[in-house]
Amino acid sequence: MDILFNLLLFIHLVALTFAATAAIVMPFVAQTVMAGAPEGRALFGTLAKRFSVNSQAGLGILILSGLAMLFLRYGGFGGLSPWFHVKMTLIVAMIVVLVTGRLGKITPQIQVWATRILLLGIIFSAVMTFG
Repeated sequence: MDILFNLLLFIHLVALTFAATAAIVMPFVAQTVMAGAPEGRALFGTLAKRFSVNSQAGLGILILSGLAMLFLRYGGFGGLSPWFHVKMTLIVAMIVVLVTGRLGKITPQIQVWATRILLLGIIFSAVMTFG
């Protein structure tokens, strides 16, 4: 069981790296696309699509690997500290920020800072939950 859990944790952390990098960098790429010359837009547009795919894949893998680790090690959601609920709330808030940013409802600058702050909160609450 420990080997499977450690493998899932490894996958979870790699997915976190992909999702976090894409979520933080994507608003800067989008801003560059909007301000750039038409010939540069194609290049940055391709880059933006790659970051978007990485972010979505990373988020999906995070959810699946996180659930698998929870059930493997803890048997489900029962008995976890309030910090776990804080972590889940922050994850939902990050998803809302990413979706509203993608829909153009918030500026890239707000999305960048909100994503960074939420990511720090998610990591902190994960440490407080599982550390």
